[in-house]
Amino acid sequence: MLSPGHPDPQWMREAIRVAKESRERGDYAFGAVLVRDGKIVTASGNKVITYRDPTGHAELNCLRKAAMREGHRHLKPGAVLYTTHAPCPMCLAACVWTKVSGLVYGAYQKDIRAWAKEHAGPTYTWRSVSVEPEEMYRQFLWEAHPNLEIVGGFLADECRALFHD
Repeated sequence: MLSPGHPDPQWMREAIRVAKESRERGDYAFGAVLVRDGKIVTASGNKVITYRDPTGHAELNCLRKAAMREGHRHLKPGAVLYTTHAPCPMCLAACVWTKVSGLVYGAYQKDIRAWAKEHAGPTYTWRSVSVEPEEMYRQFLWEAHPNLEIVGGFLADECRALFHD
């Protein structure tokens, strides 16, 4: 079984590829891949702009597709979600509610905030949170799913590059 404690670069690089497709489509460059038993279950990019849906985050899109395919809101054990950027509170909660076994993410929230500060202006705003997923999980979600394993900063430089490509 694939372990989030020993993440596999091929899956994050697939999430990066999906993120680049999202950007080419006119969306934000965020990508997610759900993996179980060494195979991709689902993959999705961000669709906030193209779907005009504020919940169209890559992680949610990926988890929704997986739940539909599996026919249940709780995913089968062993699913690990790879995502190019630290999940927001909504996406982290979705990981808990779907019972993914692991979460592996690249760029940190602090990276997202730094980019937003650099690019914000009177006509452009970007919302981010100041708490990293591990802390959000410990403070708010641990009791709901105490076995979620989280690995942050995996291939972070490659994921941060998505901001600047």
